[in-house]
Amino acid sequence: MMDKKYRFSVFSVASCPSNPSDWTNASNRRNCSLSGSKNGYLCLPNQEKTSLLEFCYDEVRPMVQAGKA
Repeated sequence: MMDKKYRFSVFSVASCPSNPSDWTNASNRRNCSLSGSKNGYLCLPNQEKTSLLEFCYDEVRPMVQAGKA
């Protein structure tokens, strides 16, 4: 399900890819290469660190607060 509090399409997932093949498959599933994103597919904890989110990022890299990654 897409989360509406982010400026781009973000989807909750049970787990992030654990190897390069799974990462590529997840990127293809979300069509990250077609979205014009510069950094492609990412999978990270949400801001509250209560769930995982996957998305196609459209900046050079996401901003991660120091000490919070």
